[in-house]
Amino acid sequence: LDATMRPDSEFDVWLSGVRTWLPRVLVPLTPDEADIPLDLQAAFERAMEAGGYMETLDYSGPPTPPLAPEDADWADALLRAAGLTP
Repeated sequence: LDATMRPDSEFDVWLSGVRTWLPRVLVPLTPDEADIPLDLQAAFERAMEAGGYMETLDYSGPPTPPLAPEDADWADALLRAAGLTP
């Protein structure tokens, strides 16, 4: 989020590895309403399915940026199991 867009906003940033599930976070709505939970992993998976990315992304080469060797082996196994690479 660019601070010039909403100078009064607060946000958190966290780093995660490719093998770590995305967390569930609380999203504030208005001061009078309770925060609502958002399952980021479920939202990401739904966007991948609905957007057709699995059919349009090219999995034939290494990702950019490159993955650590152990993560690359893990990703390769997932792609093979899903039938996305030979």
